[in-house]
Amino acid sequence: MDIPQFAAKLAEYLAPFLPYLISAGETAAKKASEKFGEAAWNEAQTLWEKLKPKAEEKPLLKEAAEKVARKPEDKRVIGNLEVELEEAFNEDVPFAETVDEVYNSVVIGRDVNNSNILNNSNNNQIAGGNITNIYPPQPDAEAQKINKARDNY
Repeated sequence: MDIPQFAAKLAEYLAPFLPYLISAGETAAKKASEKFGEAAWNEAQTLWEKLKPKAEEKPLLKEAAEKVARKPEDKRVIGNLEVELEEAFNEDVPFAETVDEVYNSVVIGRDVNNSNILNNSNNNQIAGGNITNIYPPQPDAEAQKINKARDNY
């Protein structure tokens, strides 16, 4: 597992959910479920449940998550969370592997049909629900011309 890459991916994924996960009240949960969709909200909660004990144990990680909760679109604070996650994962690789397994099962390893899509602060799309028929992005017309010319050469 590439810990820096995973920390970055996880920080980006969790950023829009952290304001609701940190407040963790019933009203916050209802608002988050309405905003992101129930499936996406449940996935984020599952991940946070795995991370929260480590955040309680590591004050800098907890503080980074709280800052993202206050400014979920600020790339600088998301970057700080990424650094703190990476440090926590490097110090406890089995923990990182467990969180990675949870991430892969709830975020990546689901059938992805009828989902809710939202854009996070870096214009990455986050999907919630079940999504099917995912296709890789297609190159634009100019890239297709270049590729065709290269193939013909």
